[in-house]
Amino acid sequence: MSFKYLVASSLFAKQALAWWGTGHLMTARVAYDRLIATDNEEVIELVEEQLDVLRSFVHMEQNHPFVECATFADFIKNAGFNDLSTWHYVDTPFFDEGYTTEVHDDPSNVVWAIDQMHKQIVDPVGTIYGPVNPTLPVDLSFGRSFNMRLLIHYFGDIHQPLHSVSRYTENYPNGDAGGNLFGIPASGPDGGVTNLHAVWDSVAYAYADFIDQPLTDDSWEFLGREAFKIQMSHPFDSFDLAELTRPESEWYTETLELAETVVYPGAIENEPLSEEYIQNAAEIAKRQIAKGGYRLADELI
Repeated sequence: MSFKYLVASSLFAKQALAWWGTGHLMTARVAYDRLIATDNEEVIELVEEQLDVLRSFVHMEQNHPFVECATFADFIKNAGFNDLSTWHYVDTPFFDEGYTTEVHDDPSNVVWAIDQMHKQIVDPVGTIYGPVNPTLPVDLSFGRSFNMRLLIHYFGDIHQPLHSVSRYTENYPNGDAGGNLFGIPASGPDGGVTNLHAVWDSVAYAYADFIDQPLTDDSWEFLGREAFKIQMSHPFDSFDLAELTRPESEWYTETLELAETVVYPGAIENEPLSEEYIQNAAEIAKRQIAKGGYRLADELI
């Protein structure tokens, strides 16, 4: 999505959880910082102008909507939109321990959703209904505002390794739902992490605590400090440009590879994770957050 499309959609408007919450907020904060570092503050302003259309209905956004909106797609699951749940992941089969079976793909997945959000933000009417006119039954700014929130969230989801895979074994002939059925002893704050998926959602316990929204000044500063550390450990230039600019339809293959080579091989079901595994997982997850944030910023420019 180029900057000119954001400008166009903004002008037209005038005319007419993947990671748990903290991980999503962090991905958006990396994108926010990247846009400022590359002198693209006006992109943040245009995005927030689009988000403002639905602000009266969204109570977790206040002073930092570009970042705060990153959790919207998870919160709406309990507000009548649980039917969008499959848009957060793509259950690519990983056949392990010599097990194979026939699997039928669900086309309504995160890869499809990101593509749809693009189309509906840039050209919500397209060629289906003919030329845009002021008598459309629903103001197109409504869809742009809603879908922008989803797009920002899904950029986080697709970079979480266990949002691109479901592991099939004899014990899990229907898949393990991206590690949600891969149990581990209760761990983390208040024992709230009980499966492998939650380990990675919490960035290997680094961000296991949830941040209340709207963000307080202290929370905003915390996100800033943590995002800065992530960007210092994984700067933009540490990524190959060809990697960052790969087609979005291929991003899930990166996280699938991580799941197959790192996430599952280092874990034993129903046994505590080693300290080495946890440290390695945290570093990989933070690198994925950095990559997702850089790609999001690039997408919006």
